[in-house]
Amino acid sequence: MALHSLISSQYPRDYLGLVGFAESAFEFKAQQLPEVSWDYAYGTNMQHGFMIARRLLARQSGTKQIIMITDGEPTAHIGPSGQPYFNYPPSPETIESTLKEVARATKEDIRINIFMLDPNNYLRQFVEKMTHMNGGRAFFTSPDNLGDYVLVDFLEHRRRLSSTEGHTPHSLFRNTRFTPMSSTDLAPDRIRKGERTRTRILDAAADVLARRGYAAATLTEIASVAKMQAGSLYYHFDSKDAIVEEVMAVGLDHAREAIRAALKAVGEEASGHDRLMAAVVAY
Repeated sequence: MALHSLISSQYPRDYLGLVGFAESAFEFKAQQLPEVSWDYAYGTNMQHGFMIARRLLARQSGTKQIIMITDGEPTAHIGPSGQPYFNYPPSPETIESTLKEVARATKEDIRINIFMLDPNNYLRQFVEKMTHMNGGRAFFTSPDNLGDYVLVDFLEHRRRLSSTEGHTPHSLFRNTRFTPMSSTDLAPDRIRKGERTRTRILDAAADVLARRGYAAATLTEIASVAKMQAGSLYYHFDSKDAIVEEVMAVGLDHAREAIRAALKAVGEEASGHDRLMAAVVAY
C-alpha cells in the first residue's frame, strides 16, 4: 500500500499492476489491497502469474519489470485444458511451463526481480536458474521487513532512471554502505583490526549484492572487492547467508535512524501523507 501511495503521488505516470497467485493467478486493484486474501488453496502458480503480468506490461512502454514475492517453489501451472494442474513436489511439466514464461519475459525485455520469504534449497536453486535466464535479481527477506525493502528497491530504481538514459535494473542494497571509523573518530586503543576488517567485508558485500543480487553474489567476489582471501571471510562470518543477514540488519538500522530524523524534522503536526512521504524520501 505504501508503494502504491508513493507511485500515485510522486510518480503518477508510472504504472503498477497487481497480480496474486496460488493454484491460479488473478489481477486485482490497489483499492482491494486492504481486504485481499486467499481462501485456502494448494499451489504456487508462478507460470500463470508471469503470464498475466506479461499481458499487463504489454500495454505499457518504457522500462518494464516484474517484482515477484513468493514463499514457495512452483507447484502449479495452467495445463492444455486451461485448468490449473497441481503437484508436489513440483512436476517437470510445471517447471518447464514456468521457465517458458520466464523465457518469454526475457525476450520481451522484462526483468524479473524476486523476493523470497522462505528460501528452502529447492526454491533457491530454481530462483537461481530463473535469474540466470532473465538477468534479474533475487533477494531473501521476511514478512516483517518485506515492505521496507520493496520501497527501497523502487526508489533506488527511480534514482537510476533519472540519472541515466538506459534501461537499468533496480537494486536493493545500493544505498547500504558501511564506512569504517578512522583514527580521528576513536582513541587508537579502541580501534581493533578485526572490527575494521568486518566493516570492510560488509561494505564489499553491499556493493556485490547491489550489482549481482543474492543468487549471483559469491564469497569469492565479496572477498575480491574487500581485497582479501576468500578463506579469510570465515574468520568473521560462518556463511554467505550470515553476511547477507548482517548487511540487511545494519541497513535497516541506518534506515530507521534516517526515518526517525525525517519524522522529527517534519513535526507531529504534519499530515499523515506528508509524514509518510518524508519517511519514504529518507530511505
